[in-house]
Amino acid sequence: MPVAANGCRLRNARFSEPGRIYLLTAVAHRREPVFADWRMGRLVVEQLRCADEASLVTSMAWVLMPDHLHWLMELKHGTLAELMCRIKSRSSRSINLMRGDQGRLWQRGY
Repeated sequence: MPVAANGCRLRNARFSEPGRIYLLTAVAHRREPVFADWRMGRLVVEQLRCADEASLVTSMAWVLMPDHLHWLMELKHGTLAELMCRIKSRSSRSINLMRGDQGRLWQRGY
């Protein structure tokens, strides 16, 4: 079965509940190793910190690999979908600005 089909099935049962701990994974579009450049990685980390500072989450751990992110956090406010939309859109804007690009940075889903 294609990976995308499995991802859709996983999202059917997903719900967001403040106070719960989640492990989220986000993958770069076409698994491009964007974050191998530490400057691009710092822009993603900045958005994780902003989410903490805005009291949306409490980050417990994260690891940013060359082509994906793993984030262990406790959701404080909002939904997972809103949170990931915020992280992905803000990091995309800043990375595209730094690279002089307008392309897609992240794969759909998380």
